[in-house]
Amino acid sequence: MTNVERFLNQVRQSSLGMKRLVVVAPHDEATLLAVEHARKELSIDAVLVGEEEKIVAAAELAGVCLMPYDVVATYGDSAAADCAVRLIAEGKGQVLMKGLIDTSILLKALLKKEYDLRTGRLLSHVALLLPPQGHGYYLLTDAGMNISPSLYDKQQIIENAVDIAHALGNDNPNVALLCAKEKAYDKMPATLDAVELQALNLAGDITGCTVSGPLQLDLAVSAQAAMMKGCKDPVAGNVDIFVAPTIEVGNVFGKALKYMGGYVYAGVVVGAKIPVVLVSRADSEQEKLLSIAMACVCTTSIPMEAGRMMPEMESA
Repeated sequence: MTNVERFLNQVRQSSLGMKRLVVVAPHDEATLLAVEHARKELSIDAVLVGEEEKIVAAAELAGVCLMPYDVVATYGDSAAADCAVRLIAEGKGQVLMKGLIDTSILLKALLKKEYDLRTGRLLSHVALLLPPQGHGYYLLTDAGMNISPSLYDKQQIIENAVDIAHALGNDNPNVALLCAKEKAYDKMPATLDAVELQALNLAGDITGCTVSGPLQLDLAVSAQAAMMKGCKDPVAGNVDIFVAPTIEVGNVFGKALKYMGGYVYAGVVVGAKIPVVLVSRADSEQEKLLSIAMACVCTTSIPMEAGRMMPEMESA
């Protein structure tokens, strides 16, 4: 059994009940095929919101029968996004999924006060990384939303990822704050942030996990490297969550693992009351299915808080 099969079995066997996707602008074959795959593999339900003629045309090209789905006809991307988010707010869906629509339009609708889907958390992207061999997985954040997060942003990014780890059954994940040095260095601000974040964890301001940093990548993943360098950090060689200092580091690291290391890469955007699936056209059908499965698991662990929420910038 592969790591992917193990993860999907974990989702199927969890007592989550049926989840309903609300899919915005499913005007392309890839989105509809991903939803159909998830319906068959995960027993999910879905509402398709967008221009009916485009949905029907895409379904015909994809060979997808629309009879199992509710189709809500709208015109224009903004109208589709608003309608989809309204359905979520009314309790008619638990997961929001992006189709052929600009990410910024979708997130703008999600964050409207009238829909009451804010939690006070920063929106951030959390990736699931499944190795080609062996067992287990890693989480990586933030490789897709926040360009250069502040110290406070990083705290929320950690908390979002920890919530997902808890939902996946890891009660106390080990969090590695990735840096180019393992000691604080004033010319590398990420190392200074890492020291403060670890202190926040020790002080009880970041809970449900063990945070360590600054940590170089080799120390985070290799107990042997840690031993050779004399690093006795409890997270060294035993990391569950990688926290990148910037979007460039996270994006390059994740894509390197996927395209050069053979890892399977999935992900969701969290921080609102519901998770958002933002699949890429370059994602495989397997990865799209995993992203939907990951989002379904996340629906049981979204915290409700008050405060700041908007990221510095969003990207697909």
